Amino acid sequence: MPVHVKYCFQKAMYVILIATFDDPEVGRAGETTLAHIIANSSKKNGTRFVTLSATSAKTNDVRDVISQAQNEKRLFKRKTILFIDEIHRFNKSQQDTFLPHVECGTVTLIGATTENPSFQVNAALLSRCRVIVLEKLSVEAMEAILMRAVRSLGVQVLGQGDQHSSSATGNSSESSE
Repeated sequence: MPVHVKYCFQKAMYVILIATFDDPEVGRAGETTLAHIIANSSKKNGTRFVTLSATSAKTNDVRDVISQAQNEKRLFKRKTILFIDEIHRFNKSQQDTFLPHVECGTVTLIGATTENPSFQVNAALLSRCRVIVLEKLSVEAMEAILMRAVRSLGVQVLGQGDQHSSSATGNSSESSE
């Protein structure tokens, strides 16, 4: 049964862990982009969104964010979403830092990983997760998404070698030669 991100936030679920298993030839699957979309959406309802990268953040950085989140929750009843990119790079002890704050609702944690979370994420934290696996989209699916965006924005797209723009439906205008 698919888990919907919006539902998870409405029900104040503890953790959402976005897992991708990257193909080095294809590149990343977009978990950071998804986090930015969630960030923009959360700002509309007054939720704080904080991003840290496990490749550069230290445990003290996490503690500072947690402390700020506690103050925001206590003083302003404001929720905090904490996005940790590359969460698998934190060791199990560092990941333990999140657990009490996730359990009491100080933060909603979103962790992105390119590794299998069953092996790379602390078991206690993982047991409180909703794991969402992002899979590579087909060319057809990407085309459909892009064409929907083109129609929504009302822009026109030039095809390869076309001197005239094509319509938002993807039909190229023909030139008479």
